[in-house]
Amino acid sequence: MSNDETQATSGPSTGKGRPTPSRKEAQAARQAQLKVDVDSKAGRKAARERDRLKRVEVREQMLAGNPKYLPARDSGPARAMTRDFVDARLSMGEFFVPVAFVVIVLDVMPAQQFKAVGLMLLVSMWVIILIDTIYLGFSLKKTLKRDLPADTNLRGCTTYGVMRALQMRRFRMPKPQVTRGRKK
Repeated sequence: MSNDETQATSGPSTGKGRPTPSRKEAQAARQAQLKVDVDSKAGRKAARERDRLKRVEVREQMLAGNPKYLPARDSGPARAMTRDFVDARLSMGEFFVPVAFVVIVLDVMPAQQFKAVGLMLLVSMWVIILIDTIYLGFSLKKTLKRDLPADTNLRGCTTYGVMRALQMRRFRMPKPQVTRGRKK
């Protein structure tokens, strides 16, 4: 060790300027702070408001697709790629609710022909959705295996993508980050 190094290590050290509190003192200070906030009516109201604002912020960030705020179900590169893949295409599952509404209206009509048309429309929609989701599943799995590293966990991504495709686009959480027909 040289002379300069010994002087640098043996010089006066600057601390925080106060002694470290004992565990008992630190716990008592935290309990006192909680008691003051919870005991008063204003403290409870302020705590509720802080919690509400925090929830609003977390929800906004989650809807925006910020990876830090996504739930475990939606986090990770494989899930992000799955979301972008599904959101970039037009899925037949998105049209099920409007078609079901039309079928209900046709079912209310007094003529049997309308009811038969409604039933045929509903069954054909189920078949189209089934074919579309099978195609989506195979193409999604192929794309994920091709574009992601081999050690990436792809477990559940196909099911995640299919379930997302069955939802109407405006109700998907987190919100779609890509427009239809193109990637991010």
